[in-house]
Amino acid sequence: MMLMLRSIAVALCLMSGMASAEEKPPSGWIKAGSEPEDYEMGTTTVEGSRVGYIRPAVDDPKPFATLMQIIDTHDFRSQRVRLSARIKTIQAVRASMWMRVDGALKPSLRFDNMADRPLTGDTDWARYSIVLDIPAGAEKIAFGALSTGKGEVLFDDFTLEVVDLSVPTTNLESQPIKPKNLDFEH
Repeated sequence: MMLMLRSIAVALCLMSGMASAEEKPPSGWIKAGSEPEDYEMGTTTVEGSRVGYIRPAVDDPKPFATLMQIIDTHDFRSQRVRLSARIKTIQAVRASMWMRVDGALKPSLRFDNMADRPLTGDTDWARYSIVLDIPAGAEKIAFGALSTGKGEVLFDDFTLEVVDLSVPTTNLESQPIKPKNLDFEH
């Protein structure tokens, strides 16, 4: 069955205009996730351009895999930052990009994994964004592309840039600071 899945992946590559794939993390990127060995991650050529990819390597891949980077916040502290990338999916169960801001003593000061706007099925190339505030005490920014389950995600042209405070954040609150809607009126 593994061979059949790889044959399907090769067929999908050919259908999507991809050339040969290189299954190793691109320079500067790290393979991670709940069971990263259940996924192939690397680069391939699509329409003459190198792009990253994540796709299953087994019939029933474990929850998720990510191709990611971790950087220092030095250039971004006390600023609003937008992460954006071009993403395309092929028969994706759930795909996205993500960004997390960590402090020295507290991981996940800010976080967005597009849980409220995932990519599913077949999508054409489009640019997606995540916007987070980087607190003064933040130390690391982790970000990457994410795939959950079957299907394939392709990604290219990541950018990380400071934006004006008028750009709304996409932070997903993991724990509210204050109680909300205690009277159920909203």
